[in-house]
Amino acid sequence: MSDGPLNIGQEYTLIFQISTERPPIPVDAAVVRWTDDATDGLTFTSIDPHDEARLHDLLLEIRRPTN
Repeated sequence: MSDGPLNIGQEYTLIFQISTERPPIPVDAAVVRWTDDATDGLTFTSIDPHDEARLHDLLLEIRRPTN
């Protein structure tokens, strides 16, 4: 996401590019809520409802068992 440390309260614009076969999922605004050594927590504060649904579907797909 970033080469340097993130600052709590900083706002970012995100683009999730999962593969070349899927269109990117933009997040218009996300705010850093917490950080530690290798992980950051963000709250998405502005995302188009259609893109939010696509992100939700992607997360469900990732969590699905692959048996």
